[in-house]
Amino acid sequence: MESQTKVTRTKVVKDPHIEVLLLSAADVKTPLVEPRVELKAIKTFRGMEGHGFNADVYIDGIRCFFVMDAGNGGCYDYEYYFHDKTADQRKAIELKINELNLYIESLPPVKSEYFEGQEFKQDLDGYLNEIFIKYLEAKDLKNFENKLKKLYVHALVIGVPDSGKYSFIDFKQPLKDVPKARLQQHYTILKSKCKDGRVFWNPNLVGLGIAL
Repeated sequence: MESQTKVTRTKVVKDPHIEVLLLSAADVKTPLVEPRVELKAIKTFRGMEGHGFNADVYIDGIRCFFVMDAGNGGCYDYEYYFHDKTADQRKAIELKINELNLYIESLPPVKSEYFEGQEFKQDLDGYLNEIFIKYLEAKDLKNFENKLKKLYVHALVIGVPDSGKYSFIDFKQPLKDVPKARLQQHYTILKSKCKDGRVFWNPNLVGLGIAL
């Protein structure tokens, strides 16, 4: 008798007209490779219980489905991009969603942040939430770096590296227009007072002729 592969029905997308047959991760013998998952066309908004978002989800470069976190404390909502797709295109989308869910199912449980000693199985909601959090962190970092880049033009900036906290002296004009002797004097005095790991953040001091 030939062995049969066990198939489980998993309702991944909340659409009463769609249900895809998915293999269980336990049935896959080869190591699972994490698909390349990207959130695009991201929109954020304020919900009843924090911030929500919606986005298109791409798996290995294929736009597969739409996700929305309503920000109400509930589960995410999903919608496949099957509209106007050929049978082959639909099959490709189903395959990518299947691969993603198999990978997530293979992940070890994670410890609860709220209940000590408890673990919970990872799911699609949590996996996409982690990607969204990384997106927000990268966006905040880029905004922070752009703010500093503008500040370096007209101010001496001091802080502990990677702390996100800093102080500055604003000369109200580009540093390149400040007399070199005056700028050097301010730098030397401030440097002598730097304590607790604080250093100058300006990457442009050498170019301004300041002796470090």
